[in-house]
Amino acid sequence: MATPSPASDPTSYKVKSPVARYRADTRLKVSMSVNGTLSRNLTEHVTAAVRNDLQGNTYLVKRKDFLQFFLPHDDAVRKTYGALLADQTYANGRWTQLPEAPGKQESLYYEPFTLILNRIHQEYEKKKKADNNNFVKSRRVWLDRHSKKPTSVTRAAANPPDIVNLFADETQLKAFSEALESSIKASEVPQQTEDTAGEPSATTNNALEALGHVENILAYWLRTATVVEIKTKKSDMNFQEYYEDTLEQLAGHMRQMFREQHDRMFVFGLILFHDSLSVWYCDRSGLLGMDEFIDINKEPELFIRVIARLSTMNPRDLGWDPTMKVYSNDGQHAYSHSLEFDDVLKNFARSTYLYRTRWVINVKEEEYVTIRALSLSHAEVMCGRGQLVWLAVNKKTRKVVVIKQSWSPFPSIDGSNPENKEVTE
Repeated sequence: MATPSPASDPTSYKVKSPVARYRADTRLKVSMSVNGTLSRNLTEHVTAAVRNDLQGNTYLVKRKDFLQFFLPHDDAVRKTYGALLADQTYANGRWTQLPEAPGKQESLYYEPFTLILNRIHQEYEKKKKADNNNFVKSRRVWLDRHSKKPTSVTRAAANPPDIVNLFADETQLKAFSEALESSIKASEVPQQTEDTAGEPSATTNNALEALGHVENILAYWLRTATVVEIKTKKSDMNFQEYYEDTLEQLAGHMRQMFREQHDRMFVFGLILFHDSLSVWYCDRSGLLGMDEFIDINKEPELFIRVIARLSTMNPRDLGWDPTMKVYSNDGQHAYSHSLEFDDVLKNFARSTYLYRTRWVINVKEEEYVTIRALSLSHAEVMCGRGQLVWLAVNKKTRKVVVIKQSWSPFPSIDGSNPENKEVTE
């Protein structure tokens, strides 16, 4: 990015004053202490940090309440279910492309489950568009990344999530949609017999091959919306060690999203235990999950509802901060999730571990342009203030300030806006 002249660049002035900005009013359960560097995160260090953050800060609520609040039902879910019955993606009480018996190799789940997620997304969007011509399609896709971790600009730990939902460029999205359409016909086959269940059929392999080009879609943590972990054994919440180990794994991926997405306020994650789905939400107050799993075979519409909503929700409802945009010299500032791949490289991947990425931050209707980050070491904290500190300049007054973004310790019991911000000079 070319350096603007002082006349055009508000960051050329040198007077300092502090600005405090509160990102949310989530109650803090405990004060956390974390490693204050952006050095390479080894897997064992991530696991230890996750345990530290989440000890005593993992909560369960009624499944019905969780889903109604975060992922509400709509009529397009039932219509999507009908379409997936018609093409036998779901038939005879089960998702036909997945292994019928638990405990098989994880490799038998990755691509078929990814295909199912994309089929749900595609059919749901068709039904929504048919009902409302103004419905805006999502730019996100589900990708199998179990053997190829998303690219990190902060040198992330090596452990990759099994599946990611992420933003794709428009050209990539078009090619992906065409390949997915081709896969539909390949998927329209009779259910596998008991003898062949768990092994991908020839037509399923054709469907997966049609989507093979998605390896060309570069996955960055910066563009990741949701992460998925898959385990082949059945589990319930009483199978404590297996359940908790997997949850720690998922939380490690969610932590990495916070580490790299400084405009992210909360994230979602999924765990599939063979045919049982666990859904999780994380902000800076810890992990929140449902008190019951979703049986994806016995409760297909509930499963479709979760995937359809996560696939199509607007970025704000997925946790992106609407008051932060990536700075552009031409004044065409953009949300990070809307950037094409070349702009991601320019603004993030070549930005010295994100310290030089420049943001336009709105605080009480005043715009500030960041000069550089002063501290990002608490960005990944899953229970705590998650404080970020920026050196910035007021676009209007040209006054240089220090912006402190953090999660407020005050509970929102009165229904007030959780994104209230306070400015002090």
